Amino acid sequence: CGQDKTVRVWILCTGRCERVLEGHEDDVRGVAVWGRGGRAASCGFDKTVRVWDLDAGSCVGVMEGHTDKVFGVGMSGSGDHVVSCSWDMSVRVWDLVRDEQFASNVLFPPS
Repeated sequence: CGQDKTVRVWILCTGRCERVLEGHEDDVRGVAVWGRGGRAASCGFDKTVRVWDLDAGSCVGVMEGHTDKVFGVGMSGSGDHVVSCSWDMSVRVWDLVRDEQFASNVLFPPS
């Protein structure tokens, strides 16, 4: 992830880039990979969270709702939920099965 707006999938043993995932409209700031493989989530300064099918190399979902840059993303062990945090002071939980956001909390009120 980085300033080129892409997510790159690398083969660690060879150091070769296997895929370049494109779709973000601004810097990509975080990536989480599902432990069983095949799926990843990314977040970026375009205020979105994107879910990727790593085998196909395609974006399978775009989560919108943050009102500022998204700088962190994580994925549940089951691969069914994604959590994201943003400079809008919120943490959001996304249900990938139902394709919806089901929780949002303001955790860090401005000082």
